[in-house]
Amino acid sequence: MSVLSWVGRVGVLRILIPIMALTALVVGAGALGPALAASRGEGLPGTVTVTREQCGKGGCQPFGRYVSTDGSVTLPDAHLDGDGAVGDRVSVVYLGESSPAQVHVPGSDLWVLIAVFLVVAGAFIAWWLWDIARAVHRRLRRPSARL
Repeated sequence: MSVLSWVGRVGVLRILIPIMALTALVVGAGALGPALAASRGEGLPGTVTVTREQCGKGGCQPFGRYVSTDGSVTLPDAHLDGDGAVGDRVSVVYLGESSPAQVHVPGSDLWVLIAVFLVVAGAFIAWWLWDIARAVHRRLRRPSARL
């Protein structure tokens, strides 16, 4: 049996959904820690002055010059994970992660969205595993499958 006929028989969604859900779990798990830290205001406090916006299909993303409160860290082109227009000064925290540098607005509730994203991805994985177990169980119950 060729791979293409097997994919057609099994169904593309039964293959794509678990791949997409596993990818979502990995990406979401990596983003949850920084989002929680930002929501608690952890990190190096400072301000970012928005100097430019990078616009695309998903909207505009603000970038600017970050300077820590104590002056120890300066980032010339940090991505602001939040809202800001050119010229705005925004109080932020820098967690020291990511490339390019990213600064976060303290108290952000982005972690809630990420947590929901992880729960939905986990539910798809659980559904997929249940579907496989059900198919195996049906296959084993057939008289021709018994030895």
